[in-house]
Amino acid sequence: MTDRQDSVPTDQPEPDSSADRREPDSSADRPESDGSDQPGSSPKDQPQRPDPAPVPVTPPPERRWSFWPVLGIVATVLFCAVPVVGAVALIDRLPSPEPPVIEPTVTPPTGPPASPVPGDPPAATQAWLRTQINALLDQQAAALIAGDERGFLAVAEPGSAAHDDLARQFQTLRAMQVTAWRPSVSTLPVEFDPTATATPTPAATGSATPTATTATTAPTATPTATPTATATPTVTASPSPAPTGPAPIGPAALGTEWRLLVSYQHCFVVPSCETSEVVVGQRWSTEGGRLRLVAVEPSLTLQDGPRPWEVSELVVATGNRTLVATTPQHRDLLPDLLRDAEEAAAVADRYAVSGTAPDRYRVFYAGADEWGSWYGGNRPDWTAGYAVAVGGGHYEVVLNGTNLRDVVRPDLLRHELTHAASLPDGGNRERAAWWLIEGLAEHAAAGGRPVVRYEGLDDVRRLVLEQDWQGPLSSVEPTADAEDWQVGAGYGVGYLAVRHLVDRFGEERTLAFFRSVLHDGVGLDEAAQTQFGESWEGLQAACVDYVRRAVG
Repeated sequence: MTDRQDSVPTDQPEPDSSADRREPDSSADRPESDGSDQPGSSPKDQPQRPDPAPVPVTPPPERRWSFWPVLGIVATVLFCAVPVVGAVALIDRLPSPEPPVIEPTVTPPTGPPASPVPGDPPAATQAWLRTQINALLDQQAAALIAGDERGFLAVAEPGSAAHDDLARQFQTLRAMQVTAWRPSVSTLPVEFDPTATATPTPAATGSATPTATTATTAPTATPTATPTATATPTVTASPSPAPTGPAPIGPAALGTEWRLLVSYQHCFVVPSCETSEVVVGQRWSTEGGRLRLVAVEPSLTLQDGPRPWEVSELVVATGNRTLVATTPQHRDLLPDLLRDAEEAAAVADRYAVSGTAPDRYRVFYAGADEWGSWYGGNRPDWTAGYAVAVGGGHYEVVLNGTNLRDVVRPDLLRHELTHAASLPDGGNRERAAWWLIEGLAEHAAAGGRPVVRYEGLDDVRRLVLEQDWQGPLSSVEPTADAEDWQVGAGYGVGYLAVRHLVDRFGEERTLAFFRSVLHDGVGLDEAAQTQFGESWEGLQAACVDYVRRAVG
């Protein structure tokens, strides 16, 4: 299920795209998201062209505006009536146009910026550094794809924080079966000032938006489904020689540290998948006349960072449909996590309303420390799991391992993986449809069991009887500080409303309604008329009545 914040980026007041699920309740076994101007050659640098020989030009006769319409009619008649020779003769008598004036052309220089020298403007140094860093990062990417750790670390200053971070990342990324790694410097390098707090702004970050949160339910039998995933081609790092060491630099950049942002397009397991993007900060030193990477900063919270593989050592297991990862202290859980994730993926694939299921579902199991840092942390206390959109059609699911019991994990995984399969690439920004997003995920998590066995019924009953809830459906989204029963009631109302639609109209039409609202941006009333042939006002009233009768 998705928590209130899961459909808006972290630190934003809007709904985010990550889906959270509440932590388990102790009594119910339930877990509650320039480049600079390059110096061009001047005209004097170009070879001089001889002036064209003067051509005598007879000035055209004065034209009277009243004469030209007549001439046009005559010309038309002549062209239609006389032979081609006559037409050519007529054209030959018309005034000749003035010859074009040929201006000398300047061919801009090609190739990389020249190495800066003393006296060059700062932009020249920045452009040159950007080109050099891009080249080093391309070589590093090729080393990563090839499994060459020495080549991957060659850009870093030995003994620096960057060297240690890169050594950990190399092992984790290889364990996650990285198949695409395409770096690109997003900003011009700027001289690093340790006292400054400003951050270079990337030209295009492709920042991800968190998606939805979920509430857990009791374990149940899981129906199977045939995976329908398809892959979208992407470009992996092209093979190139691994760097042999830091690049030598020109004297104009000596003794300076530079900061910049780097975008990494990346993918895991599937070679031809559509890549996700992450943007990180880096600091490079030019001390001693060599260009070296000295610090790697985690991706920003506004880009839903840091990602687990950026900041944590991970152990990984992969199956036909899923990738699961956790920290070494939870290594023993990997076999069970993978089994539960593979079974949940078979269910979630049925809810890929776009027609294409994810190429791999990515699941990260977080301990207490990781839960507070991965993807910015800052989730409601009742959250047991969430799914966050990371671009390229991918969602990454995080499970809160702090209080998560084995008995509720299968339901939680079905819920969260259904978010990953059903939500649009950019996550959810339609607050009025929270009940629909969570209701569909709860419907998948329930695994087809009868309504009377849904564990959130007591919470819904409390909402209906004690609060006299009579709608609308959009009113049940829980706040970050909601009590456990209020969270359970919100998810329960969503589940019952979706269950009513499925029982009445069938799953196929209900999914078409979901796609219209969440993917196509169609209003609830128009979508209801199109998919169900009813007004939204009447349909919502029927859903509310069904909810009340289910707990009455």
